Amino acid sequence: MKKKRMFAAGMFAIMIALTAGCGSAHGGQTNGKGTISSTQKTAGTEVKDGVKNELQHSAPYNYLAIGNSVTHWDGKPEERNKIWWSDYGMAADRPENDYVHLVAAHLSEKRNHVEFQSVCFQDWETNEAGDRDSYLKDLDDVLSEDLDLITVQLGENITEDTPVTVKDYTNLIDYLKKEAPDAKIIFLGQILWNNDEVQSIKQQAAAEYGIPFINLDDVRTGAQYQAGMGTQVLGDDGELHAINNEVVAAHPNNSGMQVIADRIDQTVDTWLN
Repeated sequence: MKKKRMFAAGMFAIMIALTAGCGSAHGGQTNGKGTISSTQKTAGTEVKDGVKNELQHSAPYNYLAIGNSVTHWDGKPEERNKIWWSDYGMAADRPENDYVHLVAAHLSEKRNHVEFQSVCFQDWETNEAGDRDSYLKDLDDVLSEDLDLITVQLGENITEDTPVTVKDYTNLIDYLKKEAPDAKIIFLGQILWNNDEVQSIKQQAAAEYGIPFINLDDVRTGAQYQAGMGTQVLGDDGELHAINNEVVAAHPNNSGMQVIADRIDQTVDTWLN
């Protein structure tokens, strides 16, 4: 599978300026990728109680998560090891507990071999080029005909200074469908900061294409789903670090990430079962 990457931030413009950095410039997205192979299913034949059972072929199931810091973080150099200490979804306490890894683990229960990747596409949200369509080609390295599932978590970094239209989202969908024609697409609702207009625009775009839209208002508003200041998270250095930034603290904790993953899993299961 071709490859690429992403970040989410936002509260107020000054906070966005502080933390929104999952790729430094136009065309500078970054990726996280992984592979999970199920230990319960292998290609070939299983013999159980004297009966041969043909097992499912292990053709890889390919999952791409496009988003912002909730999905994948690659911050500015000055933020690295100060507000976040790795590149997995903010603010799970370790990589395997962000929603992308949780979904991949669930998929591995359905398929023998799962390849997954998270992509930082925050530049599309902030739209510094003045034209969101000009960013779509930045996804070329991660899009391919081999993709089976794409989740889209974008909107938290959109502000009054970078307004969005339904056409922006439908053009994104068109591009994904052109480059990954066999992939199922799922849209995620707002996970950070209330923005009814962006939420409505995303829902309308998804509805036009019959794409499932997952509402996550409870994760966005529920204090029990937010990491909070002082939460201990694992860094790339193998050490635990306490969250010390209010924007980071507002991101989903493990419980919030689990809710996001569970709702994606419920939708995907209708296709795989």
